[in-house]
Amino acid sequence: MTKTSTTSVIRYRDLFVGDFWRYFVRAVWLFFPSILFIFLGYAVFWKLTQGKDVMIIILENRKVFGLFLLALIFWVLITWYTSRLITMAKSFVDKEQHLMWSTLKIQGPRILGFSCITIVLLAFFQLPYPDAPQLSGGICNLLFWLSFSWYFLVYQFWTRVLHRKDEDGRKKIASWQKIRLGTYAILSAGTLVVVLNKWVWGLIALLLLYQVGFVAIILIRRNIIIVRKGIKGPASEEEIAEIESLPVLRKFIGLVSVKEDKRYFQAINIISFLALIVYFTTIFSVRFSTWIGSFPFLLLAFGVLLGLGNLIAMFSILLRFNFHILFITLAFLIGNISEPHYTRLVDKKDASIRFDKRQGLRDFFNTWVNDPERKKILSDTATHKYPVYFVMANGGASRSGYWAASVLSKLEDETKGAFSKHLFCLSGASGGSVGNAAFFSILKAKENLKKTDPSATPCLNATKGYLKSDFLTYTLARTLGPDLFRNLVTLYNVNDRASALSHALEKSAGKSAFLNDSLGIGFSTFMTQEGSSYHLPIIFINTTRMQDGNPGIVSNIKITDDVFNNRIDVLGLLGEKKDMKLSTGVVLGASFPYLSPAGRIDYHPCDTCATEPNYFVDGGYFDNSGAGPVYESIFAINQLLEENEYAFLKDKLDFHVLHIINDPLTPAKITKVNPFINDLAAPVKTLIGAYGTQTSVNDLRLNKYIRGLYNDNDHYRYLSLYKEKDSMNYTMSWVISRYVLNAMDRRLEEHPGMGMLIATMKQQLQ
Repeated sequence: MTKTSTTSVIRYRDLFVGDFWRYFVRAVWLFFPSILFIFLGYAVFWKLTQGKDVMIIILENRKVFGLFLLALIFWVLITWYTSRLITMAKSFVDKEQHLMWSTLKIQGPRILGFSCITIVLLAFFQLPYPDAPQLSGGICNLLFWLSFSWYFLVYQFWTRVLHRKDEDGRKKIASWQKIRLGTYAILSAGTLVVVLNKWVWGLIALLLLYQVGFVAIILIRRNIIIVRKGIKGPASEEEIAEIESLPVLRKFIGLVSVKEDKRYFQAINIISFLALIVYFTTIFSVRFSTWIGSFPFLLLAFGVLLGLGNLIAMFSILLRFNFHILFITLAFLIGNISEPHYTRLVDKKDASIRFDKRQGLRDFFNTWVNDPERKKILSDTATHKYPVYFVMANGGASRSGYWAASVLSKLEDETKGAFSKHLFCLSGASGGSVGNAAFFSILKAKENLKKTDPSATPCLNATKGYLKSDFLTYTLARTLGPDLFRNLVTLYNVNDRASALSHALEKSAGKSAFLNDSLGIGFSTFMTQEGSSYHLPIIFINTTRMQDGNPGIVSNIKITDDVFNNRIDVLGLLGEKKDMKLSTGVVLGASFPYLSPAGRIDYHPCDTCATEPNYFVDGGYFDNSGAGPVYESIFAINQLLEENEYAFLKDKLDFHVLHIINDPLTPAKITKVNPFINDLAAPVKTLIGAYGTQTSVNDLRLNKYIRGLYNDNDHYRYLSLYKEKDSMNYTMSWVISRYVLNAMDRRLEEHPGMGMLIATMKQQLQ
């Protein structure tokens, strides 16, 4: 393209012209917010299994299928319209008239809107779902780059179709309006057909149709404006001159509401207003968030946040000052005087119940073995072995929670309640703690469960009814909503995304689920107390203190240094009046960035002592399986058995570790490191690698200790979600598609280790 060219389309030969790349870099910077969200769409829906799974959910959940299409259209419109406003603002402060630059400014917003559809369209070809067409990632990348040629083919097609050389202005406009009306009718009819039929190939055809229709609509709009106004730019010279003389704020208003764009401006505002209603409703309503789902909300949030980002970019251009950098700097500075991520604590219902009066491990063990029913069995000389089970559940979001709770519930159902009578503790981190907490809640309300569900599998039914819920969307709404601005302004009575996740764990299942709100109770209502009997197992929720990497535990027993090797007793940090909900404890051990921030708990050692701020993150940083406290508990109990008081139990108590894992069984690949990465990021890569190794070391240490006690492999059992060389990919997210849930259910029924374990338990447990 030369300076004398009159074309408004970039040709392939222009790619070899120096001016193209010079202006292309400028265009990338100008449209950076829009490009950023397209890249986010690529990263989330092409690369992340979590993003692919939320797309599968849309194919399964036909009730909100249409919402996804509306959200996509909104993202496309906002991308095109606000990017176009940026070019108008740029034209006021930059009088560069080079045709290459002008062409990029004209075509840029259109291509970006077009590419939003391309990203989503090609993502459907990469879903690990039987009903979806399959293409490799490499082919989809190639098709993405070829989509720019597809755009220009569509552009040239409509340019020729809309060309009216010999007609007068009125006839041209009438003809274009008929084509536009027909385009709207075809798009609406196609959308209705696809929504009603939910056909994947029909959806792909519809998205291609959206692209063709999108180009037609924006070209018809431009042609009508040119004929009516006799202009070639985004506004008439008189309007431009009038706007240029205004103050910045009025100039901004003038830009977004020029006369030629009045109807589009009104339409975009109405659409944006309705989108904001849905956006804020999702942020503040758990029930609505579970209805709309993660995929439509993500596209909706992309549009809302992009609109805001581009409006800020307009002000930056008009004032020649980068407000984005200003806001980032302010967020950092304000963070020194405010704290947006305090852990969600509540007041105790009974302030007389104190966390420092919980039973320690020795007291709990003494209460446990002296339970009347258990004591009778242990005192019987005919009892040679009494199995004692210690459960560990690896982290892994809802995948881990669903698998761990399903395994435990199946054991409980199959043994008709005998398993829980031999269960000493539940230990886990992240999603494993969610599964443990769900099963713990089932045990706590077991008598009521039997009344409400007389079937042979009440525990498993309750587990599935709860953990199939969408815990993600409400959390995402806070992540892509208030939490983006929390470091700039104090948002009173609007909890952060970590609190949103805990609230979702309480309420997302709905009132029909037996475990609905079961995690919304304070630890003070079910923790152990000195001198009192207790009929539930120990629960260890593992977490990590961010500042020094020291492991912490949220537990219903007291975590003492003499047993648990200086692990932090998190509940011991709370004051006498404060309580922590079970859901909050679970989230504190599942605070894995960036979805959940580190939760802060202030500790006051004494009235005159300085406050100690403790920030807790995911337990998986130090111990993703919970092996540490299990090892220390078994070791301490074995020491107790050496005392005369418990000597008669030494040969009777038979310790078993059930390790519930949900990670692929393939070993890690050791590959070459790029020298540049080696020079710059060796410490970071080492720390990332140490994340999993620390857990493996803890697991192997416990495994070796148990093998040393019994000289066999039967007392430490792995119950893995994955099979050897498993082709199934179980996504790790806070919401799971029905396709993946069904695969997990099949694995539970077909797992050979489960069958053997159940058979053994039925023989041994009393």
